[in-house]
Amino acid sequence: MAVHLGIVSNAFRRISDYGASIAHMTINMYLDRPSRLVKPVKQEAF
Repeated sequence: MAVHLGIVSNAFRRISDYGASIAHMTINMYLDRPSRLVKPVKQEAF
């Protein structure tokens, strides 16, 4: 029984890791394009 619970908990951990990675990529993709929340800042030439 303990072995089965370990396998299931490991599977849930991997699913949560994948979800966190997808969320991280999605946030980065969202921030790369202009929106109401994020606007590109023009940098002055030195």
